[in-house]
This record gives sequence, structure tokens and C-alpha cells, in this order.
Amino acid sequence: MKFLFASLVVFLSAVITTHAMDHSHAVLDGLLGKYVKPSGVNYSDLKSNMSSLNTYLDSIAAVPESEFKQFSKDQQMAMLINLYNAATLKLVADHYPVKSIKDISAPSGGPWKQPIVRLFGKNKTLDYLENEVLRPDYKDPRVHFAINCASVGCPSLRSEAFQATKLSAQLDEQTRLFLKDTAKNRVDAKTRRFICPRSLIGLKRILLVNQEVWKSSSLRFSMRIPAQ
Repeated sequence: MKFLFASLVVFLSAVITTHAMDHSHAVLDGLLGKYVKPSGVNYSDLKSNMSSLNTYLDSIAAVPESEFKQFSKDQQMAMLINLYNAATLKLVADHYPVKSIKDISAPSGGPWKQPIVRLFGKNKTLDYLENEVLRPDYKDPRVHFAINCASVGCPSLRSEAFQATKLSAQLDEQTRLFLKDTAKNRVDAKTRRFICPRSLIGLKRILLVNQEVWKSSSLRFSMRIPAQ
């Protein structure tokens, strides 16, 4: 009986260890640090090391929804943002060499509508993760600058994984970096209007709906257009 009990304890410990969530996202963090450069993602080299990326995506897919609900808000956001970026990396790498993510053909309406995101035992799309989960559930406009759609006009992919322990600072920095990137947007000195890519058109509506986030001092500093 003691042997059976000990065996059961070992088995349960192994199960718990297998599904334990690494909130540091160390595997993805290592990949981003290695393959994300100022000029973009080195997909050629990433494609030769897909096992690590697949391991990370498998670990996220193994997280039960019941466990996810026990995470803090920042832990949830960090996981979902990282999942979006990792799934996008895999999508492009799987089709590399490809000039643009928009060139990836899909019968279901483009790359962002392919059911490639594994979450809570279901296959979801990048569009679903962004517009049905991240934006409405967490109501933080800074998320837009954290997720990378692998398109030229989108915010650049961060060279480290998002982590709950420093999530707000990371989101603030991503926002500032994008708004200061004159290659992707600019401020018209005469009209003092912010000229941005089409991918940001929907952001105004999001900001208007979420005034409490927009009014936060850190985000206001990031988005403010100084007087000329």
C-alpha cells in the first residue's frame, strides 16, 4: 500500500510539473533575443530551430483554462501577447521565404483568420485572439503596440518576451518606440495631427471606449503630441 501511495505521489508530481506554467517565458525569451534584430526577424535561422518555438507553443497549449483563470491579470496578458507573437513567428517561418505575411494564402480569409492558435484545447485565429480576447477582456490600448502582425506598418517585435513582473513598463516602452518611429508614422507640424498606418485606424475607437486607461499618466506621456 505504501508503495502504491508513493507511486501515486510521484505520478501526480510529474503531471503537475509537466503543466506548470513558466511565467518568465524563458524559451520564447531566448528565441526572441537570438533571432529578433533591429532590422527585423532572422527567419532563415529561425526556420532551422523550429523545435524550440514548437516546444514553447506546446507549453502554452497545455495550460488548462481553469489554471489560466487563476493567473493574475498581468500573467494572463503576458501569456496571450506572447502566444500571439509566437504563433505569428511560426506562421511566417513555416512559409519562409515569403516577402510578406500578406502573401500567405489561406482559404479562410487571410493569414490572420487561419485557426493556427492553440488555446484551451481549441484552435483559434490570430484575429480572434486580438479582437475577441486581448482587446475586449483587458481593455488596454497598449496591447496594440505589443502584438506583432509581421507586416511592415505594424509595431516592431520586441526582442524579449513579455513578463508579468514588468509588463506595464514593457507596454509603455513599446508604445513610445512605435510612436517615435518616423518610418511608420509622423506628426504633422502644421495641423498637429498624428499620421499613422491603416493598422492603427481602429485604435481611436478603442481609446475612446477605454478612457480610464487612456488617462493613465504613463500612457498619456507616451501618446502626447507636444506643441510646436
